[in-house]
Amino acid sequence: QTESPTTIAPETPVVAAPVPPTEAEAVETFAAALTALDSADAGLAAYAPGAVVFMPDANETVAAAADVQAKRVAQTPSTIVNTRNLQILDADTFVVSGLWTRDLTVGGKATYQTERYTLVFQKQADGAWLVAHEQRSKPPVLITTRLAPHNGALTTEQEETPPLGGSMPATK
Repeated sequence: QTESPTTIAPETPVVAAPVPPTEAEAVETFAAALTALDSADAGLAAYAPGAVVFMPDANETVAAAADVQAKRVAQTPSTIVNTRNLQILDADTFVVSGLWTRDLTVGGKATYQTERYTLVFQKQADGAWLVAHEQRSKPPVLITTRLAPHNGALTTEQEETPPLGGSMPATK
């Protein structure tokens, strides 16, 4: 009897399935992106290449991220999240939406604007999470009363600042 030669199959590498971000990782990424977007230096780095941005006060339907960032920084914003909804779609995509209030300086005067927002984050090849889509819109009715922050409290200055496009409501 002759023995047949033993053939050993090459090892097939085991590839782990992609793991979605945890809620804590997604919330931390969102917070870091907001800090960057309020900054002149770091803002553009928060956007993925080719990101699509819809602005609440622009006539064009899609604006380039660089144009959006230039306008945002000119208003010296500070963004306060009022509500936050998180949807983790898969290992490479999550969505954050809700209401935020942006403290702004317009024409040299302090004001604020409450907006609805949706940010779609996409994991890049290098593992970084960047904004691939941003949509902001004004609520159908002007919000003339400051909304409470999702975390923390308003400062006295924030409570006394009039809304953009409106006047301060009568004092209590």
